[in-house]
Amino acid sequence: MKKSEILVVTALVAGMTTVSLFKAYRDSETIANLKADLSTTQQYIQEKEESISKLQGDVAELKKSNDNLREDLRASQLKIQQMEQDVYYSATDVTAPSGATLYHMTKALKNTPLVIEANTFVEAEKRYGVNALFLAGIVANESSWGKSDRAKYQNNLSGYAVYSRGAKGATFDDWKSSILATAKLLSQDYLTSNGKCFNGKSVEGVNTLYCQKDGEADYSWSTQVNNIAKELQNKINS
Repeated sequence: MKKSEILVVTALVAGMTTVSLFKAYRDSETIANLKADLSTTQQYIQEKEESISKLQGDVAELKKSNDNLREDLRASQLKIQQMEQDVYYSATDVTAPSGATLYHMTKALKNTPLVIEANTFVEAEKRYGVNALFLAGIVANESSWGKSDRAKYQNNLSGYAVYSRGAKGATFDDWKSSILATAKLLSQDYLTSNGKCFNGKSVEGVNTLYCQKDGEADYSWSTQVNNIAKELQNKINS
């Protein structure tokens, strides 16, 4: 091979080698760039997934909060309905429920010492089936609205176990005990058909054996109790 031909071949080989090296360099650079782009994209996706996860958590928390608000709203609406509802009292049947709530009895007994037992009258009605207004009428009448000596020193609000003018009567630990004991006595002995003092479910029927004077029923008692019960009912429903 001539010298000139050798130079040509050498030049061609060198050129091809240079092209190959340049191409390899460019491919390597492209791969590096692609890897960098891929890493950036993966990081971006991860950040977005974390954002989505946080938003889902926020949405769940907002939904829970919204559900709680709905429950509070329903409870408030029910409370308003109960507060606006009239209470019931009938002198002919003192076992008929009044439907009175703590709000009602607090309103009825406001500015009297008995207001601290407002909820006890509600509890007594639910537990023993004695109309709360009727029971409050007895208590108010017998204890002078919680101001009598028996009320102060014996916690006896209803004349419980007072069978004569000079009788001492029962002593209770507190006013609540007195009210509940009275409701239980009325329910079992006076307002149940087989009760030993049953004489009907009216105020006068209870009066017949609950309050006597010289061995005879003193019906002024039922008049006073009935008037107080109606007064309390009017205060609530007005």
